[in-house]
Amino acid sequence: MLQAEINKRYSNLSESTCCLSCGGAMNYSEAQQGETCVDLGSGRGIDAIRLAEKVREKGFVYGIDLSDGMIRKARETAERLGGGNSAVEETDYTSRFPSKITMVHQLDKFSANKKAQEKILTNPKVSVILNSEPRAFIREGNKTVTEIENLLNNKRERLTSDGVFIFI
Repeated sequence: MLQAEINKRYSNLSESTCCLSCGGAMNYSEAQQGETCVDLGSGRGIDAIRLAEKVREKGFVYGIDLSDGMIRKARETAERLGGGNSAVEETDYTSRFPSKITMVHQLDKFSANKKAQEKILTNPKVSVILNSEPRAFIREGNKTVTEIENLLNNKRERLTSDGVFIFI
């Protein structure tokens, strides 16, 4: 009964503009790249998103809240603000210049917001290879060969291009 009342109260508050912060604990976390963090009572998810910016791709952040409304709002906030938009947006912008771009991404999906993902995935000049990382860059005449490894099956593939742009 009490849990249902708390869920209802905080779900209603998720749509308000009131401040529910516990005092800026995020400012003292000193989270580092690659760490795993837990945000208990994450509410609308702002601190979890800020932590994700600090721990970057190699890290992970768990946002935990007992209110369904707060969890929904945190997901909406993450989708709206995105995370990982930079590489997708830079690829889209850069695609104006060459005839083709192959984007190699180490994860099985982008963390960018939906609008940015749709834009890059429908760009006819961009092809995407997921779950892969570059392992070597080899100069062959006036071309660059990028050897990539599929992280799921460890198979390697060679991509030949006029140049390479690395975005971290």
